[in-house]
Amino acid sequence: MPLIEVEVPPTAAALIASRRMPAWLAAGFDPAQTLSPFPDWADIADTIEAYGDSADPSLRGVLALMTAYGRIDRAVTVLDRLEERTAEILGLCDLAVANGIDEDEVEPLRAATEELEEIWPDGDDTAGDDGRPGVSDLLAAADAAYAEGDRAGALARYRDLAAADAQALGGSGVYAITYAWTALIADAAEHEGAAAAGALWRAARARNEWFPWPGAGGALIRGLLGRGVPDLLAEAVAIRRNQSWHLRRLDREAIAAAEAELSRTGR
Repeated sequence: MPLIEVEVPPTAAALIASRRMPAWLAAGFDPAQTLSPFPDWADIADTIEAYGDSADPSLRGVLALMTAYGRIDRAVTVLDRLEERTAEILGLCDLAVANGIDEDEVEPLRAATEELEEIWPDGDDTAGDDGRPGVSDLLAAADAAYAEGDRAGALARYRDLAAADAQALGGSGVYAITYAWTALIADAAEHEGAAAAGALWRAARARNEWFPWPGAGGALIRGLLGRGVPDLLAEAVAIRRNQSWHLRRLDREAIAAAEAELSRTGR
């Protein structure tokens, strides 16, 4: 699957390095307020939305720019409500330009938004007008069945999702497929042993060249924790570290927990 890569806008990077950020925004970066390698841009966008009205008006343009960047991060990772998300990003780009940000700096964000729409023209995981359940509904039904003790029914639902074509599922297809395989692998590890879990892992990797999808990499690692599959856990961590997307907070927390578990087992 193509991954959308956008550099941190220069004006945003300059603000971060300048130590002029409001305290409520600086908390999202490292203590020195420099450009941390792994800021959680989606959380930063939410923070700006919550507190941005209190900021110096001279920062309005760069804050809009940073919010747009964070919204792209979330839209790429969780491909639902795509039309709504892309409209918001483009509106933030317009706001940034209206408040002094150069159009050349905003253009990569606009281009990334257009690329996202081209990759997933039907990027919405909610139920459609035809009444068919959306991806979120399918996952919720599988999770509910498993929680209620209907293991066979839940596994059948997960298998259906795992075997689906990502684009046929719509915007969140890659996430749903990774999640479904994660559930199947975790269940196999618990009930059938490491060999069965390993066979499913290899099947998932063989079927989908993009597996595991970076946006669900943290969920995959968490699904393998405590399952007695250190080889798979180590491989999942290595894959997520080597993927080109930056590590978000939940990814880092999952990796830290995995590395602690691997250390205890002598890996």
